[in-house]
Amino acid sequence: MKLLSPHYDVAIVGAGIVGLGQAWAAAKTGRRVIVLEKTRQPLGASIRNFGMIWPIGQPAGTRLEIALAGRKLWLELAAETGLYCRSSGAVFVATDADEADVMREFADMGPRLGYQVHYLDHQQVVDASRFVRKQDAIAGLFSETELNIDPRQAVVALANHLQSRHEVRICWQTPVTHFCNGALVTAHGDRIQADRFLISQGDDAIHLFPAAMTGVELVSCKLHMLRSEAIAQDMGPMLATGLTLRHYESFQSCRSLDAYRGRIARQWPDLDRFGIHVMVSQARTGELVLGDSHQYGQDISPFHDECIDQMILQALRERFVLPPAPVQRWQGHYLKRLGHTLYVADVGPDVRIVNALGGNGMTMALGIAERMWQCWEDSELLRGLPDNAKASPSPHAAKLQHRDEANEAMRDQ
Repeated sequence: MKLLSPHYDVAIVGAGIVGLGQAWAAAKTGRRVIVLEKTRQPLGASIRNFGMIWPIGQPAGTRLEIALAGRKLWLELAAETGLYCRSSGAVFVATDADEADVMREFADMGPRLGYQVHYLDHQQVVDASRFVRKQDAIAGLFSETELNIDPRQAVVALANHLQSRHEVRICWQTPVTHFCNGALVTAHGDRIQADRFLISQGDDAIHLFPAAMTGVELVSCKLHMLRSEAIAQDMGPMLATGLTLRHYESFQSCRSLDAYRGRIARQWPDLDRFGIHVMVSQARTGELVLGDSHQYGQDISPFHDECIDQMILQALRERFVLPPAPVQRWQGHYLKRLGHTLYVADVGPDVRIVNALGGNGMTMALGIAERMWQCWEDSELLRGLPDNAKASPSPHAAKLQHRDEANEAMRDQ
């Protein structure tokens, strides 16, 4: 395979949403961009998710601002390409009083912090979605800003848009084997030189820059997801539950959260053990996308555990009326940096790793890229957008943080 030119303004390794987002932002500044991807089409975390553009999950401040900027970019991309994009918003459904307490508290303070949310009483939450179990729902929370895309279509649509509208060169089936003397070397023997290099390829980045990808708080996460059969109607708002309040940092400042989280830990410890919180979105062809779970680091197994799927389905069916059986199941994998939204590391002159957005890639990648190309030395991005130190960590992050602290103490002895 012969590339059009051996030299570019920007060379990017990885054609997931992070790499393509960086390519889009760079190309809009007039730079000549090449993207190298080892597979023949997107296969990683960027196509194995809900397709939720989810500002409600980001804490107030810089991260919420970036998420809302990313939302605008998704709407811009949808207008230019016609990709599936529902401005659906999201409904959180409470089935117990302590869940409703957290939703009411967040609805009271949310508008002051930049969230477009309001509390729903029983009748309002039942009216909000035909999937809500009327006999079980007692209240809810509605957020206006969430978008529903289909990741299997969206990443391909972005890649095609970059090639046709912005003249970005995307080389599929082009593994990069190493970086040498200021150039990327591919498995085909090509040497790609550029003024600036970006490495955005998840776990695989360790093969190019092992020193930069070890000794930092990076962990892999595995999740379970499912799809139902297709339904003929637009599902309306995407759905979440009180269980989701435990997962996102945006809700950690709610004083009522600790009591709810404590009850779940006592009554349903396996939900914490497997990081289960349940949500529903919709694919462009009508299927409902269901999930999910989170297993980190040493908890990851290559084998699919049916009991996790059944716990997800049980939690969903206790709250929603859904099609009878899933028709598709899969696992997702992504890289997460503990206590941060992303990992940015300058590993050489004009060589930067941008990685480990965790489960925030679809929501945050486009906004992060736009901000990075506006200011390459943005201090908040370089620090990785650290979590709010006052927020209580999730049970999984807390467990991993404790393990890392123990390992560090042992090394110091």
